[in-house]
Amino acid sequence: AENKTLEVTTTDRYKNDIGDPVQSPGWRYFEDTKVSAATKEAVKVRFDIEHDNYYMNMFIPAGVNREYTKALAPATREAKNGYEKKKTQVLAIRQQGEAWDRPYIAIFEPSTKEHSSVQSVVQLTDGKKVIGAIVVSKVGDVVITDFIISQDNSDATYYNKKLRLKFKGRFAIVRTETNKRNMKVSLYIGEGKNLSFKGLELNADENSRAFKQLKH
Repeated sequence: AENKTLEVTTTDRYKNDIGDPVQSPGWRYFEDTKVSAATKEAVKVRFDIEHDNYYMNMFIPAGVNREYTKALAPATREAKNGYEKKKTQVLAIRQQGEAWDRPYIAIFEPSTKEHSSVQSVVQLTDGKKVIGAIVVSKVGDVVITDFIISQDNSDATYYNKKLRLKFKGRFAIVRTETNKRNMKVSLYIGEGKNLSFKGLELNADENSRAFKQLKH
């Protein structure tokens, strides 16, 4: 989270399978496996694409104790530009215990520079249950904040008094775009009934979907 490199050490934990004819789960094909100590801190991973100097940035929010393993796997046959002959970069993330209320969350952002626009990612919680993420990005002088809600079912209800955010449904996003002059708000329902944010409201159509964009 503070741009410090996460230290890793060599591990042999993946030199095994369950003994079936197809050698599941395939971990034996991992090479150069290195694992971190368990950490609850936010983690950023960057995959470098040397062919055209592009990057894929991956952000994991803080809050759950997890171990991170990097490794090399067999080449990806569907790849292009010579990568179909190179080993595939692999990231394995491991946590102890259930993942239903503590789901794995990752935010991906491709970029043409080493530094992406995403500034931070934190968990959005309902009590002790993780139901989404808050993603803050900066593009020029505009700060973009996405409140991403992903619940178990279409009848679930989420209410955050501090954020003045309320949603009934399975999936929704509230986006604010703020600069020195004003704030633009976008409300999106992917599957649900209604969504409200700081006095702004959106009701879904007969397909349980809706979108609205306005200034606040």
